[in-house]
Amino acid sequence: MNFALNKMSFLVSRDEAKNKAKLLMYQWAYSVLSQMGVDFGDSIPEDGDPDGLTKFQQAKMRKILETNKIFILDNQDESLEIYVENELIGKWDRPHYTLKFDHSKINPKEKSYMEVDVFFGSVFDEEQED
Repeated sequence: MNFALNKMSFLVSRDEAKNKAKLLMYQWAYSVLSQMGVDFGDSIPEDGDPDGLTKFQQAKMRKILETNKIFILDNQDESLEIYVENELIGKWDRPHYTLKFDHSKINPKEKSYMEVDVFFGSVFDEEQED
């Protein structure tokens, strides 16, 4: 791996933590692919969530990735790796979740929340630092 991982943290309700981390992961992946010049056209939903893709959009996206020799490894553990011609160019590590409490809140649902740390990077991050 020829790039460093960046860290981003955010606070979110317990109910939204995994969905928010997943959405950010996919938005990051689209960003990396866009930096490569990959044009998905209308294959990407406006909110960036691939769960909203139609079968046609999914097939179109697979074809674009195949044509550009891109392989995306979704490890099913909230981590993602992007390869181009078998070279790792981007990585999103599994998020770290920390349960936090705000005892000043009266409503029990508002007392607890999650701090989510995500680690990610790509070869494009290095180019921007030079």
